[in-house]
Amino acid sequence: MQLFSRNKAIVALSLGALALGACGDDVTVPVTPNAPITLSITPPSASMNVGEAVNFAVQITGGPATGGPTIACSSSTATVASVAALGTTGCRVTALTAGITTITATASTGQSVAANVTVSPSITGLTVTPSAASLQVNQTLQLAPSVQPAGRTATYSYAFPAAIVSVSNTGLVTALAPGAATIVVTATSAGTSITQAVAITVTALPTGIATLNVTPAALALAIGGTAQIGANVTQPSGAPTAAVTYTSSAMTIASVGLTTGLVTAVAPGTAIITVTAASAANTNFAAASLSSSVAVTVAAPANVTIAEVTQGPVASSGGPANT
Repeated sequence: MQLFSRNKAIVALSLGALALGACGDDVTVPVTPNAPITLSITPPSASMNVGEAVNFAVQITGGPATGGPTIACSSSTATVASVAALGTTGCRVTALTAGITTITATASTGQSVAANVTVSPSITGLTVTPSAASLQVNQTLQLAPSVQPAGRTATYSYAFPAAIVSVSNTGLVTALAPGAATIVVTATSAGTSITQAVAITVTALPTGIATLNVTPAALALAIGGTAQIGANVTQPSGAPTAAVTYTSSAMTIASVGLTTGLVTAVAPGTAIITVTAASAANTNFAAASLSSSVAVTVAAPANVTIAEVTQGPVASSGGPANT
């Protein structure tokens, strides 16, 4: 009896199959299918500020080992955030205005994944120091604006009534004229603007003359007579020195030295001498002028009337007086 080897039988069957294939018969070889394509996005959600940009990474799993799908990106509210695809690696999102949007990454094979984005204003508050102030004409004040949250940057602009104050690009306020002014400060950052009002009260400068005292209060003179008018001016410290001048309402009756105050009686009548003290303006004081008057009466010469002339005895030389 002939022995049969199991291993030999297997080899024989395999060789037979090869022979059949060589003779032209089809042979089916099993192929393992690709894993299903799935997408994931990181981060799955984000909070952004206006002006910021964030890259969202998109990971593709499954599909063929080479020649995988491409990625397209979209924003459900394009006015809130714009988006651009980064090839097959993700989406770049730029925050535009405050709001909420959904960023969707879609594979060319149809699969998609989404991330929620909340956009907040780049700035949420504005503080200006000081919030109110009182100034005298010519004084200056530095405004110091700051935005919230702390650390954010912004550009500042200033609106103001130019007749009362001026404000530089750096926030330096200069008082120009008395009155009430409202300065509107605007902070702008990444498309977001916030305003804050500052109340400024401008008062006039103090005058440079406090008092003017003139002596005497009145004069009575005879023609040809003279008298001195005195003027005493008191001024605050730092005011320009006042100049004192004298004028006469009737120089033909009583003349006066313009700067000396010496009065001379010229003819009968009445004249008013006006004494004026004037101080110029400077940075700390307004121009000032005070006046006072002195009445001058010039009397007419006394009239002398000779009613009668009586001649007395006349003496003659060497003899008795005639009677």
